[in-house]
Amino acid sequence: MNTNSGKKEVSKVYQVKEVVFVKYNPKIDFKLSKISCSKGIKSFLKQAYISPNPTSADTFLDWAVNVSFYNLTYSDSDIAMDAMLKLFENE
Repeated sequence: MNTNSGKKEVSKVYQVKEVVFVKYNPKIDFKLSKISCSKGIKSFLKQAYISPNPTSADTFLDWAVNVSFYNLTYSDSDIAMDAMLKLFENE
């Protein structure tokens, strides 16, 4: 990809190690909970399309079993942002 300056932009690839499902609820200031791999995969598949071919399914499952899944429910954005920064600070 070229930028206006003529320099080539370098693309970086980052491995996803945590998936956070976010929900706003005005009655809950902040709640972050780790969920099981099976519940995480089920929630992920409700929101994303994975090609049904065996190679894609195998690749997805190989990735998904090594990921941590979380549910985040919040109404206080500052608390939620601080928690996310702490969760990902070692990346």
